[in-house]
Amino acid sequence: MKKILIILTALTLITSACKEDDERTSITGSWNCEEQSDINSLRTYQVNILQDPVNNEFYRIYNFHKLGQDEAHSVLCRKDAKTGNLIIENYKVENSVSILQATGIIADDFSDIKWTYELISTNGIKNTVKARYY
Repeated sequence: MKKILIILTALTLITSACKEDDERTSITGSWNCEEQSDINSLRTYQVNILQDPVNNEFYRIYNFHKLGQDEAHSVLCRKDAKTGNLIIENYKVENSVSILQATGIIADDFSDIKWTYELISTNGIKNTVKARYY
């Protein structure tokens, strides 16, 4: 009986520890992204969000719109003080696309971020995108 109690206690601790690891407390970290647009069919990839080291009111998103993980292709966004949404306005990604407008709505429990953004490529093609980070 003692062995069973010890095993059940150990399993409970392991299970609760795993659940805590999955729970987010902020937007920083690695996210899976599902994205669909006017031009691209459904695609899935990973992004990383870090707080900007220069200004902690901003966040840097690496691999936004699958542009690349390097610094030159990262995107800077800010959290709107009134709504709590993430905002990107008129941002040019080096040698790539311009983001005309982007809004990310963060779930209260940080379980996902739902994005809507409009891009314009260097050759002038506009693209409306819906994405979900989870």
